Amino acid sequence: MLKYKKLEKQELRIHYEMVKSLYSQLSKRSGEPSLERLEAVIEADHVLLGALDGDRLVGIGSLYILKMPKVTKCLIEDIVVDESARGKGVGRSITTKLIEEAKKIDANYVDLTSKRARVASHKLYQSLGFEERESNIYRLHFKGY
Repeated sequence: MLKYKKLEKQELRIHYEMVKSLYSQLSKRSGEPSLERLEAVIEADHVLLGALDGDRLVGIGSLYILKMPKVTKCLIEDIVVDESARGKGVGRSITTKLIEEAKKIDANYVDLTSKRARVASHKLYQSLGFEERESNIYRLHFKGY
């Protein structure tokens, strides 16, 4: 049975190799996150949520909390489920639990982005109430990313 929990520094250190493996399944381009970088996310009161099958990490997702002058908004990023656990509702559960975390802090809304090619993910997000926005996203690149 799967267990979902916010990863604290100790769990992050224990599961770091699995975390790197999951992130590598998400994108080869961005490289591996350092342990220090992941710990900084936790220290900044953002949420790293892990899906554990026994002692094996099979999924992860992030919730970034942005406290603006008028609103608190959240951003869900980097939901990735190990190939061995896909199609079993893990991604849905991670997303749902991250939404619950956003509600706990009284966020005004949650945004997420997803590549156009990830059609199955889009259907999942829409089934959870997310709506496609009429917006353009612009990016200024640094460090070749």
